[in-house]
Amino acid sequence: MRVSLEWLSEMVTVPWPAEELAERLTMAGVKVEAVRRPFDGLSGVVVGRVEAMDRHPASDALWLARVLVTEETGTGARRLTIVSGAGNPRPGDLVCVAPPGAVLPGGWRIDRQEIRGQVSEGMLLAASELLLGAKPRPDEEILVVAPDASYPGGPPRIGQDVVSLLELDDVVFELDLTPNYAVHCQSVFGVAMEVAALAAEVDPACGRVRKPVGEWAGEGPPVSEVARVVVEEPELCPRYVGCGVVELKPGPAPLWLQRRLAASGLRPINNVVDVTNYVMLEWGQPLHAFDAARLEDRTIVVRRARPKESLVTLDGVERNLDEEVLVIADARRAVGIAGVMGGENTEVSSATREVLLEAAHFDPRSVRRTSQRFGIRSEAAIRFEKWVDPNTTPVAADRAVALLREVAGGVPARGRIDCYPRPYEPRRIRVRPRRVNLLLGTDLDATDQANLLERLHFEVDAVAAYPAPGREAATAAQPADREIDLWVTVPTRRQDVAGEADVAEEIARLYGYGRIASTMPRGQLTRGHRRPVRQAADQVRHHLAGLGLTEVVTYAFLHPGVFDRLRLPPDHPHRRAVRLRNPMTEDQSLLRPWLVPSVLEAAAANVRRRADSVRLFELGTVHLPAGKEAEELPREETRLALLLWGYDGPPAWNRSRREVDFYDLKGLVEEVLAFVGVDGAFAPATPRITPAGRRWSRPRGGPLDTWARCTRRSWRPTAGTAGRTWLSCTSRPSWNWPGPCASTCRRPASPAPSGTWRCWCPGHCRRTGWRRPSAKGPAPSWTAWSCSTFTRGTRSPKAGAAWPTPWSTGRRTGP
Repeated sequence: MRVSLEWLSEMVTVPWPAEELAERLTMAGVKVEAVRRPFDGLSGVVVGRVEAMDRHPASDALWLARVLVTEETGTGARRLTIVSGAGNPRPGDLVCVAPPGAVLPGGWRIDRQEIRGQVSEGMLLAASELLLGAKPRPDEEILVVAPDASYPGGPPRIGQDVVSLLELDDVVFELDLTPNYAVHCQSVFGVAMEVAALAAEVDPACGRVRKPVGEWAGEGPPVSEVARVVVEEPELCPRYVGCGVVELKPGPAPLWLQRRLAASGLRPINNVVDVTNYVMLEWGQPLHAFDAARLEDRTIVVRRARPKESLVTLDGVERNLDEEVLVIADARRAVGIAGVMGGENTEVSSATREVLLEAAHFDPRSVRRTSQRFGIRSEAAIRFEKWVDPNTTPVAADRAVALLREVAGGVPARGRIDCYPRPYEPRRIRVRPRRVNLLLGTDLDATDQANLLERLHFEVDAVAAYPAPGREAATAAQPADREIDLWVTVPTRRQDVAGEADVAEEIARLYGYGRIASTMPRGQLTRGHRRPVRQAADQVRHHLAGLGLTEVVTYAFLHPGVFDRLRLPPDHPHRRAVRLRNPMTEDQSLLRPWLVPSVLEAAAANVRRRADSVRLFELGTVHLPAGKEAEELPREETRLALLLWGYDGPPAWNRSRREVDFYDLKGLVEEVLAFVGVDGAFAPATPRITPAGRRWSRPRGGPLDTWARCTRRSWRPTAGTAGRTWLSCTSRPSWNWPGPCASTCRRPASPAPSGTWRCWCPGHCRRTGWRRPSAKGPAPSWTAWSCSTFTRGTRSPKAGAAWPTPWSTGRRTGP
């Protein structure tokens, strides 16, 4: 959030320099991340008058402008010839000129250069170039300075420095708002309220805030003729305000408005859109302008999206919608995603003449879910998902209508549409001054606390509650003192203040944390200790680490596709895993019901990094689905997972390494059971875990022909062809290889009968660098070869045909 000091000073009197104000705001909880002067790098830009605009002789898309940048003096006038990409200035117009040597924001230096055979002595600037130092939009025009407009530096003069004319010496505060302060400080007016509360201590006159309200009288047609509004989901849209403006003249916004938008980090677009952005920054209320003539039946409907409905949003992306998404629609189609982004089908353009202004309050949770689902972090969504005061909505709408009348020549329609079936009432909180002092360590009486809260524009009522401690008894000479309680009415813009402790925090930050004395905590201290279950878990961890295993700590979330990768049957209980309502990503949308996928992922990460031995364990929680009762919560249980892969240890001179097997893992399980004093029994897992595409095996003792039907990566035996050797498959087979194994295509260690291999050819060639025998193999070995062509179009041999030359050992030249 960026806040302009010049804009802020219009609403409240600031008695401190910029740096001191930033420090005071930070100490009050509104953290100022940085104090910047965005126009410090701007220099050398002057006001010039266009004398002629001619077409470029070598390009129909360029113009040659002759501009006067210095008045006639004793040394003569100075004129520049500039090549421009926009031809909107007319002779006599005043423009912003960057002659050679000028510097734009961001350090962009202007030099003399030749463009299509013509020397350009500078640039005519668009608003984006002058204020942001960015390239203009394709449809953006040259900025024309109105000679009769009021500017901070007085009437514009030829040769006048633009920095002095526009007073581009503004200071901008970059705020880093925590979630609670973002509720009421996401607007210039909200920050002005905070500054006024702080400044009232210095001077009570500085505590008054000047509200930027808009006043207008409807001079156009009734608003019902512009559009009508129907809210079908009042729970998700508690308030919807619509105002109509007709006879608009879209075009560039005034320079003062563009300057404030640029200082706040927004790019100016046109006067209609710029007004909606300006009011959003000013009041914190997002607005949207619909081209009323493009609304079907001139109707707005706030409803849920229909199945298979779609919308192309303003960023040009087509969004697929469903019933979970709240949309703004007309009589036939969706025209915007509520609280997130509008649609292209009702976008304001240069042809727009009447608009319907939308100012609404949407449910923060609905906007947050929709924004995260589509990955749209718009300025509107950021504000709606935190909280937008529904009682400020009509004020912001009136302000926007008044500005459109001023800067776009619009005529307001008579009346206003306001759908507000259940108004929000301010929250009332009972506050006990003694309790506040106990929480803060202060000694403020009820009057002092009430004064601090009233500076924040909280309404405070004091009531007598009960006798003060030690003064319960009363006499005629000395009546009993009464404790004073405060009833605090919290404005609806402060949804973060919900209880007595929140009120105490408001008192503390306005009173000043630095003024609260440091005291030692008081109370009975208890010695901390771990529960027996935690102690037992730690002992198991230490024991497993002593056995040479490494502990892994993984996320308690899973991807829904993990059960398919592990080939679990559709009715397996683990597929009923608990699904998160609002997952951060799809990869973490389920709570894990077992630890096996987590440790497998950890092992895979080590194998990818060429680890030849992995010994892992995880002692973590799993979440099992609830029972049949609707109120029952998922069960959380602690489980242990062990994983071994690779070799049984590092290489050593006195022993050979061997691959770990089932019995190594079984021994670890028995060791853990013995350590914790539990008798265990082993049973086959149901179902067995067989990752797809990782390992193939055939039935014990089954015929070798069963391998002819294997097509997934076509794994082969490690050696030979008989019996049990087929249970361990490591790579792709070929036909009868008489020679040694190639590096990229393994073969059996010993020659095999040709008929064994003839059904093993895959349907197409997949790898480079394959070898074949230097002489052809027996004819039957080729009869089932299914590759019909080579890579470069050479035909494959027919059955029994001889190979005249050896195959290449480099690039693939065969099937």
